[in-house]
Amino acid sequence: MLSKRGAAETGRGRRSCPPPAFDSGCSRHNAEGASYRSISWRAPALLTVFAALALTAACGTSVKGPSEDETQAHLSPSKATEKVPADESKIYGKLHITRFIDSEGVFNPEPVAVRVHRPSSTTRFVRDIPEPGATLSANLAESTGKPDVPPQAVSPIQDMTKLVGFETAPFPYHGAQPGGGPFLNAGDDRKAHRTSRGQLLWEDETFADNRVLLHIPAGFDPARPSVLVVFFHGWGATLTRDVLERQQVAAQVSASGANAILIAPQFASDARDSSAGKFWQPNAFRRFLAEAAQKLAREYGDPASERSFARAPIILVAYSGGFMPAAFSLQDGGVTDRVRGVVLLDAAYGRLDTFANWIGGNKSGFFLSAYTYHTQGHNSELKSMIAARGVALHDSLGSELSPGTATFIGTGSEASHTSYVTHAWDDDPLKIILTKLPEFTRPDNTPVASIDQLRTQPNRYSFNASSR
Repeated sequence: MLSKRGAAETGRGRRSCPPPAFDSGCSRHNAEGASYRSISWRAPALLTVFAALALTAACGTSVKGPSEDETQAHLSPSKATEKVPADESKIYGKLHITRFIDSEGVFNPEPVAVRVHRPSSTTRFVRDIPEPGATLSANLAESTGKPDVPPQAVSPIQDMTKLVGFETAPFPYHGAQPGGGPFLNAGDDRKAHRTSRGQLLWEDETFADNRVLLHIPAGFDPARPSVLVVFFHGWGATLTRDVLERQQVAAQVSASGANAILIAPQFASDARDSSAGKFWQPNAFRRFLAEAAQKLAREYGDPASERSFARAPIILVAYSGGFMPAAFSLQDGGVTDRVRGVVLLDAAYGRLDTFANWIGGNKSGFFLSAYTYHTQGHNSELKSMIAARGVALHDSLGSELSPGTATFIGTGSEASHTSYVTHAWDDDPLKIILTKLPEFTRPDNTPVASIDQLRTQPNRYSFNASSR
């Protein structure tokens, strides 16, 4: 039954230092700090200075980790405070509904008058915004360049969640965009991307974050059959505030009991944009996954596990505006043979041919599209296109997601687009999907009944954030 919960998740507390799994030296230095407090007040002032320096070295230059906005401000050049010209602020500051005029996601700058509830090839693109009251509880501590995690002798006994800079991340990107012309097509010393709708997005504010969210659930074993869940977020999102906290993507992966890893790259940061960046380039997604295998092996603490990560099948999940990079990753990413499944969460806004061609030519994979009335028209088209390619269609989930099938789950107006990653046809849809893949279930684990049980664990999402 469709859940009608609409309240935002409650925030969790912060820690001034990372948990022991990520910074084994933090607790040691805290203990040293306690010894300093026992020094008599008559001790030389020099010792007090050394104590403060020791604590600073252990826990970072600031007791409170930088927020997402603070990190962005640190990256921005001196012109980061430059104001958008008056004639641009009206465009930048207001919501402009994007329309797609065909199945390939062609943008039309002018609004198109359509009836949203009627199946149509032209549907409104819905803005993705945080739910009211959404909070950020992750404590980010930038890496100092020293080893972050000691080698793991066995599978992790607790979740490992980390933001890691990637050379092959979608952004920054200084190449061309589809259709020709440079992606950064506006600005002088300070570069920007002007969209087809006239929206101006500054590179240092929107396209400078090369971090990727990596999540390894407790008990993960690379020696067993495993799967990589690659999540592409929608408009107006950041990895911490939205993917991790509001949408609970990492929590759903852990709660499923699957032997699965989460990989979520940052695309346009907190902006209404679906640009794929480097993922527009042929084989870029393959290079990204190769780097992910290296980074995951390092975080797991076993260099030999890199081979397992590099060969693991992929489930590609796109929410809303994430359809664009997902389509290019399927079409030109160079990893079609590794994709075990494609999931669209209210994301069938365009490039329908790409998705239909993928499932039509990959009988070993599954396709699932869940949708609200916003994308009902495009999903109707997609059903016809997939059926014409000889793929069996289903309108509900069975006990398993069978290869060579396509499942379409319509939720009408009962579900909110904004909270669709947590409340679609049921609560925690990603968790449910992973439980339908028994080949990846860990034998020593069973799905958690509710991710609320995971939220009760203290300091669940305190983690280190590697520098960009």
